[in-house]
Amino acid sequence: METRTHIFHLPVGETTITLQDVAMIWGLNIDGLPVTNRNTSYSKPELLQRCARLLGFTPEANRNKGAHLHLTALRDHCLQHAITEYNTEEQVTQYSRCVALLIIGGCMFLDSENSAVKLMYLQFLEDIDMVNTYSCGSAVLAYLYRELWSTAMGQKVDICGPVKLLQIWAWSRFTVLCPDKEQQCSTTPEDASDALQGLHIPP
Repeated sequence: METRTHIFHLPVGETTITLQDVAMIWGLNIDGLPVTNRNTSYSKPELLQRCARLLGFTPEANRNKGAHLHLTALRDHCLQHAITEYNTEEQVTQYSRCVALLIIGGCMFLDSENSAVKLMYLQFLEDIDMVNTYSCGSAVLAYLYRELWSTAMGQKVDICGPVKLLQIWAWSRFTVLCPDKEQQCSTTPEDASDALQGLHIPP
């Protein structure tokens, strides 16, 4: 019988990233309701209406493609509509959904171009009080496993998904891979501030 496991085979043994790693590194919930792809076959006008109602804006025609929304549209909206003490509770909730979609599309469930987010994730943000009841950590790990398998089997050229999570996990597990701590400590806060001056988007 053939079994498939998502593990790294090393000279010293086998290892893999686990749910506990996801919970400890990113603080994501690993218990609760599953994050599944429900039936979200909305027409384009319906998707735009959902954006207007849940996000507080309707994206321009060139900033959404099918059921995907460009991350730049979300970023620009957040930058242009910063939250102040005069905003209503509904506006704060809409802004929070925009930020959540930026994290989902730009960090947790990246596409191959790292440029858009699936609007299907809006269904999990509709009731903002229910967000912490979903097992997002399980979904992220499953997505990472699928990307690793697809790339290892030659089905894809480039890996996408939560690779930052994989990188932090590798640094914590394989100390030979992590950056030199002495070199990091040699940079003063003033030097770091000067180095970041020329960047459009600081890390």
